[in-house]
Amino acid sequence: MKNKKILSLLILGLVSASLLSCGSSESSSSSEQDSSSSIKESSSEESSSESESSESSESSSESSSQSSSSSSSSSSSGEDISYYASIDWSLTGAALKSELSELIYPHKEIGYDGLKTTYKITDVDENNRLVDIYSNKSWSPNWSGGNYRQEGDMWNREHIVPQSTFGSGLPKSDIFNVYPTDGYVNNRRGHYPHGEVESASYTSNNGSMLGNGSSSSGYTGTVFEPIARWKGDIARSYFYTVTCYESLVPSWSNNGQFALNTYPSLASWTIELFLKWHEEDPVDEWERTRNERCYSVQNNRNPYIDHPEAVSAVWGSTI
Repeated sequence: MKNKKILSLLILGLVSASLLSCGSSESSSSSEQDSSSSIKESSSEESSSESESSESSESSSESSSQSSSSSSSSSSSGEDISYYASIDWSLTGAALKSELSELIYPHKEIGYDGLKTTYKITDVDENNRLVDIYSNKSWSPNWSGGNYRQEGDMWNREHIVPQSTFGSGLPKSDIFNVYPTDGYVNNRRGHYPHGEVESASYTSNNGSMLGNGSSSSGYTGTVFEPIARWKGDIARSYFYTVTCYESLVPSWSNNGQFALNTYPSLASWTIELFLKWHEEDPVDEWERTRNERCYSVQNNRNPYIDHPEAVSAVWGSTI
C-alpha cells in the first residue's frame, strides 16, 4: 500500500514537470514571434524613411539642376538682351526698321584708311588669312596696295552698297558694308547691283559671275552674282546698310537696287531676291564671329545677324 502511494506521487510529479516545460516553451515561442514582428516593423519604418529621404534628395537635385539650367540660359543671352533692350520686337515694317536704325546709328567711325588695319581683327580666319567673298585667293591681312591686272594680284575694299550710290560719309568706311576682296574681281563687279545671272560674261575663280540678270528675278540689267555661300551674308549687309542709314537713302543715286525712300528703301525685285537669299543661306558661325568682331571695333551690330527673324518682320509684307 505504501509502495502504491509512492508510485502515484512520482507519476503526478512527472506530469506537473511536463506541463511546466510546455508552458515555458510556448511563452518563449510567443516572445520570439513578438520580437520578430517588432524587428520587421522597425525595418519597414527605416526603409520607408530611407525612400522618403532618397526622393527628397532626388527632388532637391532636380530642382538644383533646373535652376542651374535656367541661370545658364539667362546668362548666355545676357549680352543680346542688353544690346536690344530698347527694341519692341512686336513691331513690324517701317516701325521696326526705324527702331533698329536708331539703335545702330550713329556708331564709331573708323575711317576708310582704318579698314586696312581693322580687317586684321574682323576678317581673318583661323590661319590669320583674309576671308575673300569673291575669290579663292588666300590673302595676307597686311595692306600692300599697288595695282592689279588680273585676279590674285592684290586685295582691296569692296562696298556691298556701292560708294557711287551714296558718295561719301559713314557708309564708305562701315565694316558691315565694306569687305576685303580681290581687287580685280571687285573692279569687275563695279557698281552693278547684286542679282542672279542668266548668262555670264565673266566668272571669278570661286564662281562669282557678272552678266545679264535673269528674267525670273525681275531684273535683266547687268548684275553681279556671288556664290551661294555668301548670298545670305550679302543680303543681310544690304538690309543692315539701308536700315543704319535710313534717313540718307532718299538722297542716294540709284543703280536699280534701291527705292530711294526711308521704307522699304530697296526695290521690290531686290527685296524678293534678298529674302530668298536670306532663307537659302542662313546665318552661320563665320557671320556671327564677324558680327562680334565688328561690334568690338565699331560699337554696333548687324541686327539681322543676331535676329534673322527681323528680316521678314521688316520686309516680308512688302512682297
